[in-house]
Amino acid sequence: MRRRPVALDAAERTAVAGELGPSWRLIGEHLERRVSLERYLDGVELVVAIAAVAERLNHHPELTLSYGQLLVRVTTDELGQLSDLDVDLARQLEVLLGER
Repeated sequence: MRRRPVALDAAERTAVAGELGPSWRLIGEHLERRVSLERYLDGVELVVAIAAVAERLNHHPELTLSYGQLLVRVTTDELGQLSDLDVDLARQLEVLLGER
């Protein structure tokens, strides 16, 4: 069972965006990270790896795969804004994505 999300206030959202580093952007009520890819298949493999993390946390990002790029967006739909669940997910994805 998934724990209940706790909404982030404006100061927390700004702090998290800074903590995650320049690869992540705070856009409205979501965090976004673009990953450049050399091959489309690299993106498919990365989507599978991200899905495994998301399933473990029971919190799922929006993923958009196109040739040369993967867009990862996290927010908590049930709150309509960022939550602590998004922060946990983004931190774990940052470890997975590293310097990509």
